[in-house]
Amino acid sequence: MTFMRGVAELAPGDHVCLVYDDERRRDELLLSFLDAGVQRGERVIYLADGADTRIGPQLAAAAAPGQVTVVPSWDEYVCGDTLDFARAYDAWQAAVAETQAQGFPVLRAAGEPPEIATRNGHRHELCDYERRANELFADKNFVAICVYDTRKTHPAALLGVLDAHPIVLFALQPSSRLRVEKSGVASLALSGWLDVTTLGSLVDALGVAVGGGSDVVVDLAGLDFVDIAGLRLFVEAARRLHERKRTLLLKAAPDWVPSVLGILGYAHREGLVLQ
Repeated sequence: MTFMRGVAELAPGDHVCLVYDDERRRDELLLSFLDAGVQRGERVIYLADGADTRIGPQLAAAAAPGQVTVVPSWDEYVCGDTLDFARAYDAWQAAVAETQAQGFPVLRAAGEPPEIATRNGHRHELCDYERRANELFADKNFVAICVYDTRKTHPAALLGVLDAHPIVLFALQPSSRLRVEKSGVASLALSGWLDVTTLGSLVDALGVAVGGGSDVVVDLAGLDFVDIAGLRLFVEAARRLHERKRTLLLKAAPDWVPSVLGILGYAHREGLVLQ
């Protein structure tokens, strides 16, 4: 799982999850992602909720005839009044085949399932569906962002959905559970709780630091907890820095971090220094 891929870096074969509680940032990311497909001559499908009136028309205005399709998300996942994930999977499989038959090089899609799919006891079915959906990207002629509202998705379902996606993006307001203090561009101090539910508060700041021209320092002394997702984020940032011949220094890292990184397969930890 990777957390630091930007929208402009996404490519055919990528199955992405966008977690949000900020509609403006969500729409900026989705419009950028889908418009890139329009400009590249790809087929574009946007799953719109009932309140959407902006993204679909903007895409259609710049697209060739038949290039952009806007589908109500309810129609994709619900048959009658019954939630049907198998039907949704079959619909995407058919859309990929139709895209090739119509002469488009790639199918690019984005949107979120209706709330009936993210609540009301469908957690296991939803997570199984997202894991199975990875099969649709094997031929690298499909790239998609699956969108999930943290306020409308059961927490346990959200964790499962995140785990099912190889790439995760965030459009979240800062979390009160994780405080990120900046000392210059390349030095961060964290306090509170760092896990998959609060990572969105750190990704942007860490990405800016990695994009700078110096080594990056992250002070963990104030953290009460850090989970595996947090460690994966640090490893990913360190790898990006290593490619630029720089390092990520984790200050006050807990004693157990090296052994857990080894268990996760990060024994070499290129670019990562623990203190």
